[in-house]
Amino acid sequence: MVPYLWTTAFYLFPAFLVYLLANASWQPRPTLLAMTADQMNATWEAFETNRDRFLQEISAVKDRGERDGIRYLHREDRFEMRSRRGQELNRELEWARSLLSDVQEQIGVARAPEGLRLLTWANALGTWYRGRSFRLALIVALLTCVGVGIVWEVYSYVNKYEPVQALVWNPAPVLIRSGVVFGAQLGWLSGSLTLSFLLRYYQRIAAGNSNDQYLQEAYSSVNDYEEAEEGSGAASDSGTQAIPDPYEILNVSREASIEELKNAYRDAIKRCHPDTVADRSKIIRDAAEAEAQQINSAYEIIRNERGFK
Repeated sequence: MVPYLWTTAFYLFPAFLVYLLANASWQPRPTLLAMTADQMNATWEAFETNRDRFLQEISAVKDRGERDGIRYLHREDRFEMRSRRGQELNRELEWARSLLSDVQEQIGVARAPEGLRLLTWANALGTWYRGRSFRLALIVALLTCVGVGIVWEVYSYVNKYEPVQALVWNPAPVLIRSGVVFGAQLGWLSGSLTLSFLLRYYQRIAAGNSNDQYLQEAYSSVNDYEEAEEGSGAASDSGTQAIPDPYEILNVSREASIEELKNAYRDAIKRCHPDTVADRSKIIRDAAEAEAQQINSAYEIIRNERGFK
């Protein structure tokens, strides 16, 4: 049985390399200021989709409890705990609400100035790290395969060893020598271990406290950029500061129609309306108010420029 598994694993090694190659990322590390409007819109839509999904999950848990005849304590916002089923439903509610709270917190950050860009950059960075893991695993697997194959063949030649018949079926014994077989097998092993280690390592970075470090780095990058812009503006025109592009604030192109501008304004101002963040912390409410002022100022500039009401 083992020889057949060994042979099968060897012939599946190219498929393993293709899998690594298909998921590898060869792009440069994403930067904060390179995030586009389309990427940020996709991030915002993903947040809203997740929020709706978790709200539906909470509603579904309550419906299941009602069908099972479990009493729901509205004042305490949970099921009664006397039955095992009630305890199970409460655990499901707690889990769904924790996920919903995380998403709502992200949405609150996204409403703040530059918040959506920061979260988009953090997501792009996580995707890039995953692709980097596959890329490094591919390189390690190839180098191991080639290196072990060469060492094995040289060692066999120097010591006059006969090639080991490692495969049950070998259609080309001259080409598929024992060094190739053992190189492929160790390539499997080294590539798999490298991929597993890197995915777990970068997952801990993305999910742990280091993620806060990324956001702090991002905020620092934004502050440095704004300071550089202010310094550049002062050098070129004393006493003036660079004004953000109003079209970029509304996430529309300069060729957008008046109707598209109005729709973009309504969508943007809705996200930071005081009623939307009334139940959030004071920091988020203040950030939403600042963003609303920025959106209103940008819309006013465009209205004066285009001459519409």
